[in-house]
Amino acid sequence: LLDRFEAESLSHVDEKFAAKSTLSREVHGAFIEKCFHPNNASTVEAITANLKAMENEGGAGASWASDTLATMAKMSPTSMAITHQQLQEGACMLQDKGLSDASRLAACLKMEYRLAQRCMAHGDFSEGIRAVLVDKDHNPRWAPLPGSVDAWFEPLGHELGLEEALDGE
Repeated sequence: LLDRFEAESLSHVDEKFAAKSTLSREVHGAFIEKCFHPNNASTVEAITANLKAMENEGGAGASWASDTLATMAKMSPTSMAITHQQLQEGACMLQDKGLSDASRLAACLKMEYRLAQRCMAHGDFSEGIRAVLVDKDHNPRWAPLPGSVDAWFEPLGHELGLEEALDGE
């Protein structure tokens, strides 16, 4: 059944589910690099500043920067900070040649679990659900956390024992 579904999915494009992205590497790659690359933006605030500068410069990237800023304005500031740090930490794990694939997977899954647990407990998670799914007003009232999100990445009191499960790989 899975083989048949995979074959069908590769041979037939379902317009309803086809990617609708207007983002392309050829058109937007330089803009993305300028605004989001870690060498140019080590924080969400720096990304925002880069986008505002591009928007103010006018030219080819101004509209894209404006649209990106509008999208980011709808998002939880805490979630954006967490995601930014998560991408940085994940990249470090990928580059760590001292880790086996199983160790990398275990580290990533632990990080995901920690973040999921803490995000569920933070008010922004339920506020996002309220704004989009319950009241459908699409007007979330975020409660941004001041300062760093480093504590969100710290071990929990109940860690997952993934190393033992992955040792057999």
